[in-house]
Amino acid sequence: MEKREKTAEHPRLGALVLERRHSQKEAVGILITGGVVALLSAVGTIFGGQSGPVAGIFGGITTVAVLVFGIVKLIAARTAYLVYERGLVEESGGRSIEVPYTELVEITFDAVRVKHKVVSKTHYKLKLLAEDGFLITMADDDKFRVIGSTGQATRVKQIAMIVAQGVANILLERVRAGEEVQWVRGARLTPAGLANGRGVVVPWRAVGSLRMENGYFWVCRAGSEAAVVQGESSDANFLPGWAFLEQMAERVRAEAAQALQST
Repeated sequence: MEKREKTAEHPRLGALVLERRHSQKEAVGILITGGVVALLSAVGTIFGGQSGPVAGIFGGITTVAVLVFGIVKLIAARTAYLVYERGLVEESGGRSIEVPYTELVEITFDAVRVKHKVVSKTHYKLKLLAEDGFLITMADDDKFRVIGSTGQATRVKQIAMIVAQGVANILLERVRAGEEVQWVRGARLTPAGLANGRGVVVPWRAVGSLRMENGYFWVCRAGSEAAVVQGESSDANFLPGWAFLEQMAERVRAEAAQALQST
């Protein structure tokens, strides 16, 4: 993998939309707590009589757990993510690494439903792979601050949609320029329409319903329930292609309305 250029300013990425920064104070506080627990454990071992060894073992386990958690937090605090209109930036160790949307070759957004006793929860994970192999991974616990708001935060699901829309804009430009773009397996976005692996090309004005349910998606021809393209929403590059289809459908509707008004 090539070494990425590190820059301080990011004018080509447009305006800053979201940011995620962890506070080092929280991590330091956790590490101090671990030190206090270790000290109390040592005192309990020395002066605890017969219960001293048991208290020492329990305190030792607790100390290790707290220290590990603090170290993880401290490492996370060294890395920040900034989401711009036309790309992302990873800040680490005082340096910034740009990842424009034009350089992303694979976007994977995975949603896993996990049942905790009687409560079910969906866990989200976003992976962004650049053409040089640089990888950014975001998960549920990554909270992003919305620029221009006070206290408002968003999570990785919304980040995925913002990135997908940014990449979809680029895909739209490429297709309008006459280029064919590979989408999910067996599907291509072409100037003539949506093409599947069976050689069928559905003109954009004839693309009908877009359905997504329980981790699967279907794209149907207008007036038909048979899927032209189908797959799993966790497929690589599904999300930006889906955002592209939604944009294209909106364009078709707008053109149809304009044509109706001109008659």
